Amino acid sequence: MIQKKHALAVVVAALCVQLSPVLATGAAPGTGSLINQLPDNPASYLMRDWKEVTVKLNAIATDFDATGEHSPVVWWDTARHNYEIDVPYIPSFVGIPQGGDALNLFPMIVGASLVGIDKSDVNGHDWVRSMKQFQGRSVGRQVIGNNKNQQRSTGLWYDVMPGIYFMQAVDLYPELAKVETPFSGQRPTEGVVPFAGAYSQNFDGLHPTTRSTDLLPAEAYPHHLQDAPFTGASGMDGWYVRNISNPALAYRIYGLSGSSSGFVNFGIGEDRALGGISNGSGARPRMGVVLRNDTQEVISAVDLSFAGEQWRATGNSDRLTFSYRVSISPSIDEGGMIFDDDEIGEEQP
Repeated sequence: MIQKKHALAVVVAALCVQLSPVLATGAAPGTGSLINQLPDNPASYLMRDWKEVTVKLNAIATDFDATGEHSPVVWWDTARHNYEIDVPYIPSFVGIPQGGDALNLFPMIVGASLVGIDKSDVNGHDWVRSMKQFQGRSVGRQVIGNNKNQQRSTGLWYDVMPGIYFMQAVDLYPELAKVETPFSGQRPTEGVVPFAGAYSQNFDGLHPTTRSTDLLPAEAYPHHLQDAPFTGASGMDGWYVRNISNPALAYRIYGLSGSSSGFVNFGIGEDRALGGISNGSGARPRMGVVLRNDTQEVISAVDLSFAGEQWRATGNSDRLTFSYRVSISPSIDEGGMIFDDDEIGEEQP
């Protein structure tokens, strides 16, 4: 749905930037400048109905069934380089099937929207959301550009102007910045927890089977608790373990006793807890869960609570700390955690 705002201000500001150097090189108004030489009211001046022009152009650019020479002038780009959404392909030149640039598509979407045409529903297709395809994630580009799968364009105009049009579209369609769009072939479907607003875990799905000496292979970190060698685990999808300092760390299962360092499945019978022992070895066990936002909203805050249990006391000053990150490729091993929160944690008595 279009939200009426003064989106044209962005374009006007951009044009002023381009015009100001020209004015600066001429004489001041009233002293022979080029601007001053223009007639105030040309006799042959005729105001063109630009709204009518926009409506007619939109009709041509959205007619996939048009016939005639060089028709239709639009078709679907189904390559899905970055996101799971098709994009209207508008060539740069009539009769030449090349281009499909953002600067062909974005102004048409914004212009049609400014005259009241809802581009978020064009015969069942959301043209506005398709603009996201020009964020070149597949080539490591994290900003909107003129192409879908190129690192950079050929000039500043092509690099900057698509982003300006995109922000105009966000101004007109605020939901564009909120609705999640699946990544092409990269949206995690396994090894994550689908998060719809609430999640809890008590670790009772960890199987109480003795495993005291096996080292987790360093090259396979981080290890998913739903996979081997965590035999018999259930309900642990999305949970991982990873040792920061010495990757080859053991996964151990203890009851009321045990002192060797490693990741530890503590508990009595089926009442389990997940933790770790460093034991002065320099081991730094990390445990974490990967949550995938399955809502249709941006999650800006979460409430977190946990129950900490101490199964072994040695007099050492150990602490359970908390950290998190937001990422397009989630993993507890992705370059280390960020956003450490020292207020969340537990000190060993």
